[in-house]
Formats: sequence, structure tokens, C-alpha cells
Amino acid sequence: MSSKLSWTELSQLGVVILSSFGGFLLPPPSFLDASTRPWPTQFIVAVTSGLLVVAGRRWRRKRDTRIWVGAALGALGAALISLVAHRWLVDTWTCRYYGALYTTGSDLTPYAAEYSRDNSLPSCEELLKAFTGRREEIWTRASLVRNELVLALSYVTVVPLLAASAIATLQAVSCSRRPSEQPGRGVKPRPIKLRAGR
Repeated sequence: MSSKLSWTELSQLGVVILSSFGGFLLPPPSFLDASTRPWPTQFIVAVTSGLLVVAGRRWRRKRDTRIWVGAALGALGAALISLVAHRWLVDTWTCRYYGALYTTGSDLTPYAAEYSRDNSLPSCEELLKAFTGRREEIWTRASLVRNELVLALSYVTVVPLLAASAIATLQAVSCSRRPSEQPGRGVKPRPIKLRAGR
């Protein structure tokens, strides 16, 4: 096996670096940037992508093209499902407050429930304005933490799947360009010995 990196492996490493540090596949939402909790997105992307690059060094024959095409399509399909789910969660569990995006909860506190009854179910933005942006007075802390965690996990799932799809696609292209293996290649034919006549 050659120790030099091929153009495919260099491209795959580029995908790993860009998806880990550049966020070009899916930029992190502003509510995750503002969170004080560290999210291991870059670590998960690096580990997942690194394992795929290692697998690409092992399965790189022309007949492995189908495996990589299937992996690319499977990862892309899962990424699209995760992306739709993530967008739905962002639209459902976040709210804008004077231009900033905040995670909302699912369960109202007694104070917010009483305010909602008296004001005919105001929107989340109106609730935030009424409580001057103090989310803990509107939604229970447990529901805020749960929704923030689910939103973060939905984002963390999308990025590695998109990176995996890109890496598997590059590997499929590389495998498809390799020459087909010929059966019996590398086996030296036996020399034919001729016997001298009597």
C-alpha cells in the first residue's frame, strides 16, 4: 500500500477540516453559540470522518464502489431527515426576541400560564416581551433544558451525516475509476518442460 495520500484522501481530509472547524455544511444556530454548554460537534465530525477515511484505505477496489455509493446515499438520506427534523424543531422551539433567537420551553410556569389565560394565548415573542426576556419565568427550567438538549442533538446529528455523505461520495468516485481486477492476476504460469526424445 502506498504511503502517499491520493487526491481522494486529500479531499476527504479537506472535508473533515472544513466540517469540523469551518461549519460550512451547516452553520451552528445562534442559540447554540450563546449557550454556555460545550457541544462536541467538531469532535463527533472528526471521529466519524476519520473512521470513514480509514475504511476508505481498506476498501478501495472497483468492486467496492457499490458499498460506498450505498453509504453515501444512506448518509445523505439520514442527513436530510435529520435536517428537516432540526428545522422543524428550530421553528417550533425557538422564538425571536428583539432580533436574537432563544430556545423556548414546552411547559409554562404558573405565572406564565395565568398571564396566558388573561391575555388569550399570546405568542412566544409577546410572552418574552411581557416578561422582559426572562425565559425561566415563562417556561419551566426542565422543559427549557430538555428542548435545548434536543435542538443541540438534532444539529450535532446533521453535520457528521453530511460530512460522511461527502466523504463516501469521494471514495465511490475514486473506486469507480480504478481498473477492474482480473481473475488470476499475479499468478505466474508454470514453465513447460519438454522431454528430449530417446
